[in-house]
Amino acid sequence: MDLECIVEEFTAAYERYKHAPPATSEGQWHFATQIKLALDKAEEYYAKLGDSPAYLAATVLHPGYTWKFIESQWANNKSWITTGKRAVKSLWNSAYKQQPVSEAISPLKKTERELNTMEAYRMRGLAK
Repeated sequence: MDLECIVEEFTAAYERYKHAPPATSEGQWHFATQIKLALDKAEEYYAKLGDSPAYLAATVLHPGYTWKFIESQWANNKSWITTGKRAVKSLWNSAYKQQPVSEAISPLKKTERELNTMEAYRMRGLAK
């Protein structure tokens, strides 16, 4: 998921720069400190993903990811998967199950392009 990718990227950046010499200007923060603050904020938001099933529902409804992606990303947190599945099912039952189904549309033609950082992260997660 996107926040997991951000956390992973910030963690890697922090590891790269945490031993770098401090900036020379007085009062200027060390680059690693800024990365660490960004990482802490990303982790704070990541912890809130379980507060709403919307982000999880959007991920699992994406035909390229489904539950397989979530199960690979959260393999060490089985309770998150169980809780997430329950929350998505509840969201479906309460908000969408009774909605009328529109006519099917033709799938869009796939075009080849280079993956961006987030897409590459997701594909690595699916390959696990």
